[in-house]
Amino acid sequence: GADNVKDTYGLYKKSKTWLAEGGFNLRKFVSNSPELQKMIDTEESLRETPSAVNNCNCEQNITSEDESYTKTTLCDRQNSPEILKVLGLQWRSADDHLVFDIHHISELAISLEPRKRNVVSLATRIYDPLGILSPFVVRFKMLCQQLCLQKVSWDEHLS
Repeated sequence: GADNVKDTYGLYKKSKTWLAEGGFNLRKFVSNSPELQKMIDTEESLRETPSAVNNCNCEQNITSEDESYTKTTLCDRQNSPEILKVLGLQWRSADDHLVFDIHHISELAISLEPRKRNVVSLATRIYDPLGILSPFVVRFKMLCQQLCLQKVSWDEHLS
């Protein structure tokens, strides 16, 4: 980041340029600063116009398939403006908090039979690349380790 909107916008422009030189297209840039986000959205809308695409010295143009993939996997502000999906994580930009919703995992845990296979399956469903949920995830891993040391079979009922 930077200390002010102007410097951050400059960083955004430099990043776009540097990555374009390497053949990469940095897009779907998101900020929790409304002023900066407006500047970026204006810049992005100019780049997406047909004349801008034709004048682009990039090797590949953005296809609609790429665009829809990006919206579903990285960030779709039209469908969920309060919580954004950024690089696989949910981010509430208004207050700059990451959101971890493990409700679906707990519901699945309740519905499954207590077996080693299901414990491992549940442990692998938690996506936490930053390690924020480590105190929670490590308990799953310790349980898996304990089950392996006790030589519990994959489908044996746990008590």
